[in-house]
Formats: sequence, structure tokens, C-alpha cells
Amino acid sequence: MLVLVLMAEMFALSICTGQTNDTSSIQHAIRDSAKWGEATNGIQLGVALYTPQNKNQFIVLTYLLNTNASGFYGPAPAPHGYRLDLSLQDSDGILVKRTKPGDALCKPVNLFVKSTMHIEMVRGVFGLAPNAPRRYDDPFNLLDCFKVEKAGAYTLFVQGSLYRQISSTHIEPMKLPKASMQVPITQADLDHYQASKEEAQ
Repeated sequence: MLVLVLMAEMFALSICTGQTNDTSSIQHAIRDSAKWGEATNGIQLGVALYTPQNKNQFIVLTYLLNTNASGFYGPAPAPHGYRLDLSLQDSDGILVKRTKPGDALCKPVNLFVKSTMHIEMVRGVFGLAPNAPRRYDDPFNLLDCFKVEKAGAYTLFVQGSLYRQISSTHIEPMKLPKASMQVPITQADLDHYQASKEEAQ
């Protein structure tokens, strides 16, 4: 499924750029299409939405962007499941409850995870080239992660973090400001999503 999503993303970006082999054009398309949070130490978190034609999925893509003139280097991000903090608000500002899959993407980084991140030398160094968006975490389906029960205009908030190696025994988290985007969801979207879940059972 992930491979199909990644292929769909690249296809969508190639439509925007018209040049499947031009990396700079793809990066430019990502910078323009994503919604970016404020920068912390020159690093921004961005979110973009990909909706297939059948409209029963709202695939959220996350990116990092280094706005510094030089590269950013540090320990690799936390493992998948410990990288994101997600929230969804309806048009009245009321938070929508997360589902179990949503909670599974937002686990807190505890001392055990931090120590594992430190001792896993195979994780290596994480680098961000200047002004070149890089995928941050795996894509996820918004409707899988939140209990959306009615149509409306929603706002998705996504926060992430990176880590700095302060010493040989200490890793310091660097929280990135939240990125947000508007997500209109119709009753037809909800009906199609529910039908797809029933077909999958």
C-alpha cells in the first residue's frame, strides 16, 4: 500500500511539473503545494494532502524543509510512531477524537526510546540539504486516524520533532512548530470511506 501511495504522489507531482526526471521541479512543486509551519532553527515541517479520485481516502504527506544556507545534520528522527503529534478541529474549534491508528502515530518519546535512538548506531546521521524538501514520516489516511462523524470544514494540525546530539550520552529534542491545513470533508466522502471499510472486512 505504501509503495502505491508513493507512486501516486510522484505521479501527482509530475502532473504539476510536467517533468518526471527534474528533481528541482519536483522539489519546487512540493514547496508550493505543502502547508508549512514556522521555522525553528531554520527547519520547517510541512503537510500536503493527496486525495485519490474515488475520494474515500485523504492521504497526508509530511515533509521537512531546511531554509538555512548550510545543511542540517543530527541524529535520525525517532522511529515511526514516535515522530508526529496530530490533532483535528471542526469548524467550531472542537477537537475530533483520535482513533487507535491515530494514537499509534502519536506515541510519546520516552526514556527507553531515547536510549534506543542513542545506541542504534545503524540509524546514522540525518541530513537536510538547503531548500530541498525531504519526506519526514510515512503517509497516513486522515479518516483512519480520526473519528470524523459529520461533513464539514476541518483543520488538521501536525507537529513533529528532530533531535540533536548534545553529548555522547544526551539527545535533545527540537520541537518543530505545528503545520496546519484546511480539509473539507463531504458526506459523500464519509459514505465512500465507510463503504470501503465494509468491503475490506
